[in-house]
Amino acid sequence: MAGPHFRRFPGAMYVCFKRDEPADGHLIPGLAAPSIRTFLLYQTIRHLLILAMNPTVAVFGILRFPPERMPEVLPHLRTLVETTYRTDGCMAYDVAADPFDPGLIRFSELWPDHDSLARHLRAPHIEPWRSAARSCGLLERTFTAYDITGARKV
Repeated sequence: MAGPHFRRFPGAMYVCFKRDEPADGHLIPGLAAPSIRTFLLYQTIRHLLILAMNPTVAVFGILRFPPERMPEVLPHLRTLVETTYRTDGCMAYDVAADPFDPGLIRFSELWPDHDSLARHLRAPHIEPWRSAARSCGLLERTFTAYDITGARKV
C-alpha cells in the first residue's frame, strides 16, 4: 500500500514511511515500523529536502480526545494525513500521539506559503475529518501558524 503511514521510534515523533518496511515493534497498531537504518536515512534526506524547499509557514497544534476513543480516531486521522500528503502541497505534516498524555495528538506542519495552508484548510477532505473528530469526542483543538524567516540545523 503506497502513501505515508505513522511510525514511532524511541525518543522520536511518529514519522511517515511506506508500509513495506520491516517491523520492529514501535508502531501505531496495524502498521509495520521501518528499520532504524531506514529511519535515519529518511530523516537525513527529509531534513535536506525541507531546507532546500524553503518553507515559509510552520503550524503547530494539538487535538485532545477522550483516551478511550483514540482507537476510533486513528483511522480518520490516517485518512486525513494520507490525503493531505497526496493532495495539499504540504512539505511536512507530522502527527504524534503524546506518550505522556493519553488522548493528546500533536501536529507539526510545514507549508511553502500561506496560500497553500489556506487551500489545505478549504480542501474537500477537511470537513469530513472535522466531522469525524467531533463524533469521536473532540475535547480541544488549538493550532497556530508561524511565519518562518529562516532555518538552520540545531
